[in-house]
Amino acid sequence: MRQKIFRNMVFLAVLSVLIMAILITFVQYEQFYREMRSAVKNSAVSLSDLVNNQGAGLLNLIQKSPEANRITLVDVDGTVLFDNKSDPAKMENHLDRPEIQAALKNGQGENERLSETISEITYYYAVKLDDGKILRISRTRKSVWATVFSTIPYFVLIIVIILVLAIFLARKLTKNIIDPLNNLNLDDPLSNDHYDEISPLISRIYNQQQEIQSYVSEVREKQEEFNSVVNNMREGLIILNANATIMTVNRSVGEIFDIEPESYIGKKIYTLHRSSALQSVIEKAMKGVSAEEVIEVGKRHYQLFADPVKDGAQLKGIILLILDVTEKKEAESNRREFTANVSHELKTPLTSIRGYAEIIRDGIVKPQDIPEFSDRIYKEASRMLEMVNDIMSLSHLDEGLTEEKFEETDLFSIVTEVAEKLKPVAAKKDIQILTEGETSIISGIPRLVFEIVYNLVDNAIKYNREKGTVRISVKTDRQFVMLRVSDTGIGISKEDQARVFERFYRVDRSHNRDSGGTGLGLSIVKHAAMVHHAKVELSSQINVGTTITVSFPVRQS
Repeated sequence: MRQKIFRNMVFLAVLSVLIMAILITFVQYEQFYREMRSAVKNSAVSLSDLVNNQGAGLLNLIQKSPEANRITLVDVDGTVLFDNKSDPAKMENHLDRPEIQAALKNGQGENERLSETISEITYYYAVKLDDGKILRISRTRKSVWATVFSTIPYFVLIIVIILVLAIFLARKLTKNIIDPLNNLNLDDPLSNDHYDEISPLISRIYNQQQEIQSYVSEVREKQEEFNSVVNNMREGLIILNANATIMTVNRSVGEIFDIEPESYIGKKIYTLHRSSALQSVIEKAMKGVSAEEVIEVGKRHYQLFADPVKDGAQLKGIILLILDVTEKKEAESNRREFTANVSHELKTPLTSIRGYAEIIRDGIVKPQDIPEFSDRIYKEASRMLEMVNDIMSLSHLDEGLTEEKFEETDLFSIVTEVAEKLKPVAAKKDIQILTEGETSIISGIPRLVFEIVYNLVDNAIKYNREKGTVRISVKTDRQFVMLRVSDTGIGISKEDQARVFERFYRVDRSHNRDSGGTGLGLSIVKHAAMVHHAKVELSSQINVGTTITVSFPVRQS
């Protein structure tokens, strides 16, 4: 123990002196370096004035000395005309040097780098002369270090003196500290023979030792139980004092707000999330009223419940509970939107059917026009049936109710089948369907894969131009079998691209109505792709066309 304390004291003294010496050395270096740079700049300015007044011939009078600044005169094309350290004829063109470029552009420039001529870190300062040439003065760091190193002997002498004093004082202090304490028995402080100066300390240690052992044991048990419950809660829990300062925060809160929970203990709750909803529930709770609000963090929604904790009429704290209600919110929103869309989409054909039926019932229509009205009723009813079938298909996909099993499926064979089936539809608009690829086996549900291909090609035809082209390709790489459907149609704007896979969303509603679409095709594609763990990517340009790629995972052999 004695040796350890002694060594630590000496070590700290030595470390302190060394750190001080290093810091002083670097401070000196920076000071000398700044002075060197300033001197180089001043020399460059002064010399440039002389050269401007007396001509470049003045440089030939400069004596060459290893300690002197390096002086270089560079022509406007980068040719070195003069150098007091090296032969100009053997020096390369300097036009690409940063300081030369800066001087040509701004009248002056500076840079620091490894000199290719003398292989040392060098500071350069260049000035543009009146005749357009560049006068450059440089100096190496070596000269700065030489100045710094000249002070080292004094530092060494000081360090030696301090070390001698440190060793002497450390030895004496160690003896004074250790001797009275070497034989203390802290497990039973009162049994020690000690000097009077530490008697009060020994008595206090003993009394506090007894109290602490009892208190710590109780607190540890309660704390472990509390932490176990709080940290394993899925809900976020924050306990505040009466001033809205965070006292306890559990792990779930850190995950919700992407923070380190411990770093927020002792801070105001408002630093956690600055929202009016959070501020509102806390203010109500501080007034003794329970409150709840919903906040949005990232793309998720959370329900806040703030309850005051009182001792009689006095507020002691606040308990804030945070519940994730994202799925509930999304389900409610989707349900409302879906119900509204279904009602709207079914209302239009029903209104048409009812109108045509009333006209026929009331005998307003001419007998020769009855077939036409009947045909319209048939088309609207067919469209309703198609929509109902699509809605049922989406509902089954959402709820995972399909009982069909995955099996080896030839994607290119399905592409060929769809192309043949839709060629008559494409022919009405003089659209050409082209297929390319080869047999590509994936693990999938044939019916759903067929719906993916059919909906993509059907959309490509509906939104294409007269005499357009639809290209369907199947390619395979190491990770994916890629189905790509491209058209030369109207395209999709940037704003619409993020929403085209939503139910009932139409890019061109009037066009879609005329073509008989339900607005559910791409939504079915998206959900069927999710069943197959496939990725769907869309690329489109207005008036150029659209390409949709569905990447199926390669079947594992």
